[in-house]
Amino acid sequence: MNIRRLKLTAAIVFVFAMVGSVAFRSVVPDASAETLIPVVVVADDTATIYKTKCAMCHAPKATKAFDLEKSDEHHVNAILKGAKAEKPPHMPEYETKGIDAEKAQALVTYMRSLRAAAE
Repeated sequence: MNIRRLKLTAAIVFVFAMVGSVAFRSVVPDASAETLIPVVVVADDTATIYKTKCAMCHAPKATKAFDLEKSDEHHVNAILKGAKAEKPPHMPEYETKGIDAEKAQALVTYMRSLRAAAE
């Protein structure tokens, strides 16, 4: 008897969740050109890329294996083409993994800002 109640409760919760998600999707503002507001998500995207791809080696505040003395061009090239370190782990290349020069530059700028905040 308890299993029946559990199944019924789970089914009811599922139905309410589905109805709720459909209801929220249908409440969309008018998407005409006059009402659209441009949203820049580059910073969030860059932060997410850094946290998922870079922070494991460079640390959360970009304090490891990131030389502030080197040019942005050097760092962008290292991100795109990879770089050999004195000892592993080596910097992998990300050009074939969806990172273009613009995203690489955004990452370098983001890393510099992390270091500035850390110091």
